[in-house]
Amino acid sequence: MLMKCGRCLQQVALGEMKYAKDGRTLICQKCRGLSVKEHLEKIKGHDASPETKTRYACTDCGFSFSRGNITPKRCPYCAKETIVLQEKMSSAGLIDDA
Repeated sequence: MLMKCGRCLQQVALGEMKYAKDGRTLICQKCRGLSVKEHLEKIKGHDASPETKTRYACTDCGFSFSRGNITPKRCPYCAKETIVLQEKMSSAGLIDDA
């Protein structure tokens, strides 16, 4: 009889299944030996490290924030299109924009 692993969702023979540490979920022997990070790498196909974020700031209201792969068009605080990369923002640039 085949069962679906509670982690990797692959069909595995019932004899190869074990209960997870929560005592409720059946997982295959391969998943039982993996750490959470290794399991996420196996499922997603890449490392589970956090993505790099880019810092932005609004030249109008001064609100600073960060985003991952998305380049914002508007400030999430004041909704104006006055977004610059925070590394490129300086006090002289703020005075010139005002």
